[in-house]
Amino acid sequence: MAFLDTHPNTNSTCNIALDHLTHWMPIAVPIKSWYISPPPMNHPLFGFLPLLLPLVMKFYDSLGKFQCPPSHVIYKNRAKRKFSQLDNDHFKYVQCFYEGMHNDARTCLSIALTAIQHGALCLNYVEMIDVLYSDETSSSGKAIGAKCFDKLTNTEFNIYAKSVVFAGGPFTDELRLKENPNAKPAVSGAAGTHIILPGYYINDIGLLDINTSDGRFLFFLPWLGSTLVGTTDRKGKPVSTPRPPEEEIQWMLREVEKYLSNDLLVRRSDVLSAWQGFRPLASDPHAAADAPISRDHVVSTNPESGITFITGGKWTTYREMAEDVIDTVIENNRDIFTQPLNMCNTLNIPLIGGGEHYTRNTHIKLIQKFGVSEETAKHLSNTYGTKAFNVCYLSKPTGRRWPRFGKTIVEGYPYIESEIEYQCKYENARSVADFLCLRTRLAYLNIEAAKQAVGRVGDLMAACLDWDDEELVLQKEIAYDKLNEFAGPVPIENYQNNIIGATNKYDLKQIFKILDSDNNGYIDIKEMYQAASMLGIDVSHSSDGDEDGQVTPSTKQQNELKEMFEIMDVNNTGRITEQEFIAGWLNTKDDIILKNQLKMKFNVTVSGIEKGPGVLFG
Repeated sequence: MAFLDTHPNTNSTCNIALDHLTHWMPIAVPIKSWYISPPPMNHPLFGFLPLLLPLVMKFYDSLGKFQCPPSHVIYKNRAKRKFSQLDNDHFKYVQCFYEGMHNDARTCLSIALTAIQHGALCLNYVEMIDVLYSDETSSSGKAIGAKCFDKLTNTEFNIYAKSVVFAGGPFTDELRLKENPNAKPAVSGAAGTHIILPGYYINDIGLLDINTSDGRFLFFLPWLGSTLVGTTDRKGKPVSTPRPPEEEIQWMLREVEKYLSNDLLVRRSDVLSAWQGFRPLASDPHAAADAPISRDHVVSTNPESGITFITGGKWTTYREMAEDVIDTVIENNRDIFTQPLNMCNTLNIPLIGGGEHYTRNTHIKLIQKFGVSEETAKHLSNTYGTKAFNVCYLSKPTGRRWPRFGKTIVEGYPYIESEIEYQCKYENARSVADFLCLRTRLAYLNIEAAKQAVGRVGDLMAACLDWDDEELVLQKEIAYDKLNEFAGPVPIENYQNNIIGATNKYDLKQIFKILDSDNNGYIDIKEMYQAASMLGIDVSHSSDGDEDGQVTPSTKQQNELKEMFEIMDVNNTGRITEQEFIAGWLNTKDDIILKNQLKMKFNVTVSGIEKGPGVLFG
């Protein structure tokens, strides 16, 4: 997910109403006071923003040449109807404006697929490891290509070219260091953390909190049937792992809670997935040391090697960025091309699946033609555009009255099995981790659901790509390793260890409250497994003994946990109350691994009555 600002340079959003990848997102700004403290972006004048916000938003509309729906004010009575889950009693008014939202991963893939349609050669799962120079003996002179490593076949090969461009986003400086170990940095990383909550926390209008405890902005948005909460940038070195700091997750939950009605709880266990992403803030390496970092892009050419790099920018201006870098390369190398070349014409090229044949009614045509569910049809239409018909032609019967076609990969999400076959055959998908993280957004929406899907996705990809058993096992292991880099309902262990240092004392009632992670008055089997996971017992994968290749805990541990749960669940309701928990503690075997781990952490005796130094889980 990413925003496309309504900016006058927004070449990519001029026809946003006709683009299957983008749509307008209304965003409400609740105003609770006439002065904001601390002021946004730590600027004192911005503290008076509530007084001028309607005028500011009209000016913002004008920057996009009024192509977006108009900003407007929502007064208190209407705000109560639109945002029933919010604490509406303390709002002065609500300002609403519009941004463009898109699926950034799909946009990136669509750009590559469109380039291939127009004659480009794109290599997936390939890493550049060095630069090739005209003078091989001294690694100097003009760059004539790149030495590359194919991660699928573990082979090295060379690519030769008349011109080389580095476009590595936040990792562009790492590429530049391969060219020049003393290269002056051109990129400053900025990280944003995101968490996913259930969809019931918000309706079809997003929220923007401009009055957080530390002055940052906080977005609270509907996204793909869930609720996405995200922060604006904080400075940090770019890393490839998506795992966010636990402190950021906790901070966002506290900020969200401020806006919700008092009868609603914001629970750590409601975090379905969490991750961080980095954007490159660019600076000209040849500018003065005190020059400001820019959110615009920078294009620069090394006169010695001839390598051009581009960094910075944002999705708003990706076509402008493409135009600038291609025109720069052509202008710098006119003497080496044997025939005249035209300048970049990106503005005239629609992305694959879009163009004049795509309409906002495409999903209805999919429902009528193929009998897929409405949720799946909207997902396919918004993801593949007109190519969604090709995906549906590959779909298999469900064996149900409705939907008739389109077997879902995992319950509760619109992704269907035929997408796997389509992407393997026509979009060069080659790994389970790639499919779950980027080809679909399942890992970003629900990390546990993504882990549950590994087995089925792996089996279907194996059939399409002729993997042997060894490759299939390896692919699933890699997928699990990648998914474990995301955060989920259970806080990561290091953060838990910091909390474990507390010296407060808890009896069994307080232990029950801690294990009842969603504060609904009972412990279910999911919370039992979460407790085991936090205590170091391997329950990270399916506990149902699936025969789909998933790695599962040992049968002994599964049986022990189930036995402990069943003993405590005396009424066989699937829920353990506080009274049942205390009574069940006394009736379970002392050698059950979960019980022993709890006893060690809490210093609880066999009777379960004495108190000792405890641990807080969240």
